[in-house]
Amino acid sequence: MTNNVFDENRNNQSVIRILPTQTDRVENELVQFGDDLPGVFIRGDYAGCYALALKRVVMSNKVSDLDKSILLNLQQVLADAVIGSAAALVKMDNS
Repeated sequence: MTNNVFDENRNNQSVIRILPTQTDRVENELVQFGDDLPGVFIRGDYAGCYALALKRVVMSNKVSDLDKSILLNLQQVLADAVIGSAAALVKMDNS
């Protein structure tokens, strides 16, 4: 079972699904698997930039509680895509 972005009880890290290698590099774009609904693929390097921007917005306290909750969940998913030393920069401080 995978984590839903809007599941309040999700653990602190998203599940990474490993799929077969594609012949062409998948860029930031819409993707669709079979007849399922389209989704958005964001490469890890771009995810870090988006996660950092969302972190700043959420920390600014200039958004409603509902928007903050939704943006925080998205920020956490994006931040989970960042690996290496940059990961610490985009994670929310849970203190």
